[in-house]
Amino acid sequence: MSTSKIKNISSIPIAKFENYIKKIRFPNYKGIEPNSVLTLDFPFTVIVGTNGCGKTSILQALYGCPHGKSTSEHWFSTTLDPIIESTDGPPRFIYEYQPKGLTRSIEAIKTWRKREGNPDYWEPARPRIADNMERFPESLNAKEQLHASKDRWNQVRKDVTYISFKAKLSAFDKYMNFGFLTKTKTIKTKQDFIRRRTATLDKAFKSIDLDVSYNSRKSTRKFEIDSSTLAICSKILGKNYAKAVLIEHNYFNNSGISIKFTNGNGNYSEAVAGSGEVVIFDIVHTIKNAPPQSLILLDEPEVSLHPGAQLELRNFIFDEIIKHKHQVVITTHSPSFVQDLPSQAIKLMVPATSSNHFSIINSATPEQAFIKLGSFTQGKRTIIVEDVLAQFLVEKAIKQIAPDLLQNTEIKPYAGGGEKIKQDIICVLCEGDISNVSVLLDGDQKIHKDLIDQSNIPQSQNNSLKKIFSEYVGVTIKLPLNGGNDPCSSENIVTIRKAFDVYNKNFFFFNRKTPEELLLEIFQNDPDVLAVSDINDHKEKFKKISINAIGDDKSSNILHEQRRLINKISGGEELWVDFVNVVQQIMSNS
Repeated sequence: MSTSKIKNISSIPIAKFENYIKKIRFPNYKGIEPNSVLTLDFPFTVIVGTNGCGKTSILQALYGCPHGKSTSEHWFSTTLDPIIESTDGPPRFIYEYQPKGLTRSIEAIKTWRKREGNPDYWEPARPRIADNMERFPESLNAKEQLHASKDRWNQVRKDVTYISFKAKLSAFDKYMNFGFLTKTKTIKTKQDFIRRRTATLDKAFKSIDLDVSYNSRKSTRKFEIDSSTLAICSKILGKNYAKAVLIEHNYFNNSGISIKFTNGNGNYSEAVAGSGEVVIFDIVHTIKNAPPQSLILLDEPEVSLHPGAQLELRNFIFDEIIKHKHQVVITTHSPSFVQDLPSQAIKLMVPATSSNHFSIINSATPEQAFIKLGSFTQGKRTIIVEDVLAQFLVEKAIKQIAPDLLQNTEIKPYAGGGEKIKQDIICVLCEGDISNVSVLLDGDQKIHKDLIDQSNIPQSQNNSLKKIFSEYVGVTIKLPLNGGNDPCSSENIVTIRKAFDVYNKNFFFFNRKTPEELLLEIFQNDPDVLAVSDINDHKEKFKKISINAIGDDKSSNILHEQRRLINKISGGEELWVDFVNVVQQIMSNS
C-alpha cells in the first residue's frame, strides 16, 4: 500500500503545491556546515542522522521561513547558550520558493539580529550578494509586484504546523514525570494529588460546557473526536475505538490534554492508556485540521510507536499530502519512515571532515539511510551481495566455517547491481566508523587485480585523485565532499583518500565473474550441467537446466535448481575452498 501512495505523490506536479519551499541554504546557522543546502524535491522529506547532527535545527529554520513566523520560538539566546555573530556574519538562512501565480522561483532571507527589547529577532532582509543571492530586479511586472516589497521579495505565506513528538505528553504524564508536589496533610504523594484532581476532570468530561473549575484551574477546550479520526487512529494503533473525548486543561497545574477512550472493554483515560495512544489522537486531529497547502514539520514521529504503527502513521500522512497538498518534512531515527522512499526524499546529515559541523547529503537510498541508522545491521555483521544466489552461497560458506556465526550475520541482497552498490555504499562508509558492514560483489566488478594503496599516491597527484579513484573502482562515485566542488581542496583530498581505504577494506569479490559461473564450474561434470554445455551464457545455462528439470524457466524454479546444486557441494572442491577463503576474510574483517 505504501508504495502505491508514494507513486501517487510522485505523480503530482510540484506546481500543484502552493508556495512550495524548494530549498533552504545555510550560510551560517548553528552546527550546520556553512553554505550547506537542503533541497526539498519531494513533498514528503525525511532527514536522517545521529543525535546532535542538526536535524531539529533544520526544522526550526523551516518553521521560521513563512511570514509571521520566527525561529526564535524554538531557538533563542540565553546566558548559557548565547547566539553570537561570527566572522561569517550573523546566523541566517536563505530559502527558495515559487509564489502562487508566478512561473519563476524567488529567494528570501531571514537574519538573526539582537534588538533592544528583543534579543532574538529574525528579520527579513534584502538580498545578500555575498551569499550568492541574485540582486533584486530594478523593474517588476504586475504579477511580481504582488510578491515584492521595496527592495526584496516577500517572505513565503504558508500555514505551518510544527509538532515535536518528544514534547507530546498527556496532562497525566506531564505531572507524574515533571510536576512539582506540595505536600499537605491529605496529599502526601503525586498519586494523592492525581486522585484529588481527577474528580474535577471527571466532572469536566461529563459536563456539557467548559464551566468546571478547581480554584483557578479550568478546561479551555473540549470536543469529541470525529468518526473519521477514530477510524484512522484505530488503524494506526491496531485497536477498535468506539468513542474518544479530548479535553485541554490545567487541572494538574500545567496545561495539557486528557482523553477519555471508549472501546469494547469500557472506558479508560490516558492514565492507563499507552503513551502512544494520546499522542496519536492529538497528532492525527492536528494534521487533519491543518489548512490545505500547509507546511507540516514533524520531529521524530516514531516516539512511543511500534514499527507497524509508524508505517500506518506514515500512510495517513501520505493520504493527507495527496488530498490537501501539504509539504511535509520530518526528522527520524526510524527505518519505517524511510523504507521505499525515492532517493530525493531522503536527506542524510553527516559529519563534515574539516570541522565539528554537519553537512547534508541530499539524495540517499533507503539502504544508505538504514546503514546510517544502524538498523540495516541491527548490531550484526552485514554482508551486502548482488543477488539471492550470492546470498545462498555465502550462507553455505559460513555454515562450513562455523555454523554459529550465521546467528550474528545478515547477508543482504542489494537491488541495482554492483555499480550501484559501489556508488551507494562507498559514500555511506566514508561518512562514519561502520566496521560491521562488508560488500561481496561478483568477480566482474573487480576492475583492478592489485590494490591501490592511497598512501603510495604522491601529493603531487592530488589534482588527479578523484579520477584515479573512479578508474580504480570502475564507476564515478559522488562522494560527500565538504570542500565544495574543488577536488583539490584539503577537505576533499581527505575524503577521496578515505574512499580508497574504505574500498580496500570493505569490498570483496567472488573468485569467478559471477556466482552462476562459480557454481557451474564446480559442477562442470554433473549430468545436468553437461546437458547444457553447448550454451555459453551462464544465466542461460541455468534457464535451460530449469526447463529440463521442471518444464519452465521461472526465476523461482531457476533458484530451486541452483539451491539443489549448492546442497550437493561437499566442501572440498578446489574452487569452493577458494570461495570459502574469501568469505573467511570477510568474517575476519573488522
